[in-house]
Amino acid sequence: MTLLFSALMFGMHPQWVHVAYTAMSLYLLPLRFITYKKRAWHYFLFDLCYYVNIINFIYIWLLPSNAALFVACYCLSHGPLASAVITWRNSLVFHDQEKVTSLFIHIYPAFTFTVIRHFYPGASERFPALLKITRLDPVRALLLSGAIYCSWQLLYYKFVLVDRRHKIESGQRTTSFSYLLNDQRGVIGKFLSLIPPPYREKGFLGGQLVYAVLTVLPAVLLLYNSSIWSGCFLILIFAVSVWNGGGFYIEVFGRKFERELEALRKELGEAAIRSSGTSTPTISGTPLETDSSSVGSISPERQSVPLTNMPPPDDSWTSRSNHEVKINN
Repeated sequence: MTLLFSALMFGMHPQWVHVAYTAMSLYLLPLRFITYKKRAWHYFLFDLCYYVNIINFIYIWLLPSNAALFVACYCLSHGPLASAVITWRNSLVFHDQEKVTSLFIHIYPAFTFTVIRHFYPGASERFPALLKITRLDPVRALLLSGAIYCSWQLLYYKFVLVDRRHKIESGQRTTSFSYLLNDQRGVIGKFLSLIPPPYREKGFLGGQLVYAVLTVLPAVLLLYNSSIWSGCFLILIFAVSVWNGGGFYIEVFGRKFERELEALRKELGEAAIRSSGTSTPTISGTPLETDSSSVGSISPERQSVPLTNMPPPDDSWTSRSNHEVKINN
């Protein structure tokens, strides 16, 4: 529904995109906080993506004429936030609230600032900062976005990695760093495992800074001056999320189908055992003869198996349909 609504709004009333971005954030972000707090995942809320979203709202609603803040918001939204869809494998999974929220947090800021820059009718009247920025100076853009990034990094290091270190090391809380370190299947986890333990935190922080700078470059050099390249960039990021979502559905439903087949195989096996365990009554080792006239047209092979021992038709499918497997993240 959000996807359809955003597409219609972009085509019909692009001047409302930033309003929709704010309204959906007011719903999704508090819900994310409540959910993560219950699961003791709330240290993830200190990550850069939430910090940048807050900075974006400050620009949109409080300081729309501040050119420096606009440059930082534009670069960070198109840089580390949008590229995190690829890095963190964000997925478009319609039925999963958590995955939809994660995708929204990372892709909607870039969508909003692309609209403000290239598709907003009379954008300079609502956002006067655009009058001062006809093109991005690479050095200035990197310095401004780097300043916002470094301010977040210092706060994160102080309030999370230093002040709450004992909770993280004891396993009571999880952070992006601890999650990636334990994810040995990912490229980042494998890289961090190569760094000696005393230097892993510093290596992680340094790697994040390099990653942020590299992902900001396309926005500075290419996207700001071209609506076509900006559109292609958003399509690429969205396509990756769709691909990830498709892989998620194939994997989860594939496992569900395997479990159903295994349950069906087990039920059929049990039915076969019950059927083979029922024999024709005998007296002194001699089978009793049955008058065929008493059973009509039933064949002799069917007479030896009491009908009460046969499983009811489609019983296995009925029982499984009443216990559908719920897909969780």
